[in-house]
Amino acid sequence: ESTANFVISPDRWFRTALAAVLGLLLGIALALILERLDSRLRNREDIAEALDMPIVGIVPKMDAGQKRSKEIVAVTEPLSPYADGYRSVRAALLHGQAEAQAASPRAEQSLVVLITSPHIAEGKSTSSANLAASFAETGKKVLVIDADLRSPDVHEKLDVPQGMGVSDLLEEGRGSLATVVRPTNIPNVEVITAGTKLSNPTALASRMRPLLTAARKRADVVIIDSAPMLEAAEVFDILPHVDDVVLVVRHGRLTAAAAQRTKEMLSRFNIPVVGAVIIAAHVRKGDPGYGGGYGYGYGEGKKSKNPSKRGKTKASSGRALVEQPEGVTPQRSA
Repeated sequence: ESTANFVISPDRWFRTALAAVLGLLLGIALALILERLDSRLRNREDIAEALDMPIVGIVPKMDAGQKRSKEIVAVTEPLSPYADGYRSVRAALLHGQAEAQAASPRAEQSLVVLITSPHIAEGKSTSSANLAASFAETGKKVLVIDADLRSPDVHEKLDVPQGMGVSDLLEEGRGSLATVVRPTNIPNVEVITAGTKLSNPTALASRMRPLLTAARKRADVVIIDSAPMLEAAEVFDILPHVDDVVLVVRHGRLTAAAAQRTKEMLSRFNIPVVGAVIIAAHVRKGDPGYGGGYGYGYGEGKKSKNPSKRGKTKASSGRALVEQPEGVTPQRSA
């Protein structure tokens, strides 16, 4: 009984090697094509250049536990790099306000800031809540207004039930601001929810001026959480009545085309844009503009060494805030 040997001919070896090489080259070519077609901006320099505005804050990507808890990190983790990202935005806004008042001593003493983003789900409502907490820790009285009448969720971030709010006040055309203002668990922070009459957001947004005039008299800082500017027209009815704009951009989502459209739209209004804040940024210790966990017990591989104390901070819902000194502020762009 004999066994036949299986032999691969030289031609077959050559064809196999050639197919492998061609497959590798094809894969490389496809990867290069996809990279060329993918116009998403992936670093702060590209984002700043495309938007033609400075980056005034970088908020690191949260871990899964932080996302599930839906906490306001500026309150529950006041010494973290996340909170410092919003403090950087606060510092830029206060610097701009001081410049405006120096140039015009009769300028408004209160500050009205509009928070927007190019698209949905970029983190503007989370940023509005955290920025409010950041201002409040300095002793300023803050009023948050949910002007995103298409998809309101600031009330969820601030743990306040939805009810009568902006839309009810604007549609009825009567009533006082005090009837719709609600307290929050964060000291010095109040909120006006979007309300219950949300069927015609564009028409309602055009009536915002009296509400904002009254809001200036009630708070030191008014933060308006607006709709995404590339997806809703009503944000442009609010822009003429604010002092400054903060653009929220989620890391890895903004495209060059969207950045160009955003820049063009903002340039039509004579409203200062303090800059952009990058949310969920992939940052490492030593990266420019990132604290790297200095003295915090946070950062890569570091957590609080006292879990019980950390838990107590979270349970307090922001009743014990830690004041931080103002840092060096970035330059503004008009």
